[in-house]
Amino acid sequence: MPHGGFYLHFVPFLQAMMYVGNPIELSAAQVKLIQSMADAFSTAYSRYEELRIKNEKLKIEDEEVNDSLNDLTQNLEKINFHGKGLMRL
Repeated sequence: MPHGGFYLHFVPFLQAMMYVGNPIELSAAQVKLIQSMADAFSTAYSRYEELRIKNEKLKIEDEEVNDSLNDLTQNLEKINFHGKGLMRL
């Protein structure tokens, strides 16, 4: 850490806050640049959350389809067994 300490800048965004430390105070242009970066983090994190939720829904749907397919396969096997080969899989 610098001898005289450092400036800590807090830049909030929707999901959290970005902290930027610097030995000298940042200019308004630099703070604006950091805010742009925080906005980009916010957009990226929002997209990540959307994709994570969609992925979870797809996993559930995939499990449901697999369960239905397994049930159908078992029922077809029962029909084939009881029908003594009337139905071919």
